[in-house]
Amino acid sequence: MYPESIDKFTEKLNKIDGNTYVIEEEVELKDGVYEGELQHDNISNTSVRVYTGSKLTGNKIENFILSTPSKTPWKREIKIFDDKPKAYITYETQGDTVEAEDINKVQESIVNTQIEVEKYKASNNLEIGNLKVRAGNLENKKSDKTYVDTELNKRYLKEQVFTKEEVLEKIKNIIGTAPEALDTLSEIANALNNDPDFAGTITKELANKVDKIEGKGLSTEDYTTTEKAKLAGIEENANKYIHPASHSADMIIENKNRRFINDTEKTNFNEAYNKRHEHSNKSILDKITQELIDNWNDKADINSIPTKISQLENDKKYITQDDLSNTGQGDMHTKKYDKNQNGKVDIAEMAESVDWMNIQNKPDLNKKISKAGDNFTGIAKAYPNTSYTVSQIRNIILSPNDANANAMNDGEIWIKYK
Repeated sequence: MYPESIDKFTEKLNKIDGNTYVIEEEVELKDGVYEGELQHDNISNTSVRVYTGSKLTGNKIENFILSTPSKTPWKREIKIFDDKPKAYITYETQGDTVEAEDINKVQESIVNTQIEVEKYKASNNLEIGNLKVRAGNLENKKSDKTYVDTELNKRYLKEQVFTKEEVLEKIKNIIGTAPEALDTLSEIANALNNDPDFAGTITKELANKVDKIEGKGLSTEDYTTTEKAKLAGIEENANKYIHPASHSADMIIENKNRRFINDTEKTNFNEAYNKRHEHSNKSILDKITQELIDNWNDKADINSIPTKISQLENDKKYITQDDLSNTGQGDMHTKKYDKNQNGKVDIAEMAESVDWMNIQNKPDLNKKISKAGDNFTGIAKAYPNTSYTVSQIRNIILSPNDANANAMNDGEIWIKYK
């Protein structure tokens, strides 16, 4: 299809009741393969035959694939495999199916044709315009009759030109007995190759020679007319240039190979140079550094680095996920000890519900705390005697005097010492 090649359309076959068309297509295989769409529609798959020769001649090709496009089931695509350059496909069809795709292809081809026509039209109009300009220029430069007549009058008439015999006679009279002159004129005659109009030829050649002017001569180093014209266009002292002894650096344009540095940069460079460190054992360091580089270069590249811990050899006995699950981590506040997730250890809630007054073998709370040295021994008694919980015991009152019972709060403890 356009623009790779000119659009070509296969003539459609009309569907006629009871009529069957037998079609043969010639295709070319490239590198042993041909793949393409068959030209006609509604093909009987069982009728497809492929041969190396026309009209079912040559060798039969069995190695081909016939397929049906899903969007155009009335069409067939074929792929042939063979080492021959050409193949001939024969098949039967009831006729073609004309669908929107076919109309779209025709419309696309028409649009492309119109585009190309407009391109060539514009190109041809430009070319015709150029030809008209050239024709006008030729017409303007065409010689008129007067000019031609003038030039024709400059021609040599017959009575003005010596004949060959007359020239030879004059040469003979000039030569006489001078052999050198004879040789020279003989060479001239040979060079003219017996030209019947050699006088005119010589005159024409002489017209191309430079007139000899007294005091002037020619050499191979003389200027040509073109060079003289160029020299004439040069102004006086145009090439005279005197380079100044000094000039501002602003006149110089920097580039990547030549750059200036300013005073600040120069100061920084000098400071960095003055602060440089020179190793007294540089030869030893160089050897060590080179040895490290050589050792590094000798190391083999690591091409496969494990991406998971499971790929590592457990020679150091690291803890796995299964090992962590057996430690009970994460169970202190959720799974086992705080199942109701109220922020309290479940067994503490059970302790709060214990009937303290009915517990057997509990300590005697009426005992006083005795002071032995700096340590107190004994049981602290809550005062006054009221019910309380563990979480309500907050303060301990240390005093040498009895606590004011009226000032005590439920659950508070006071300690008397002497």
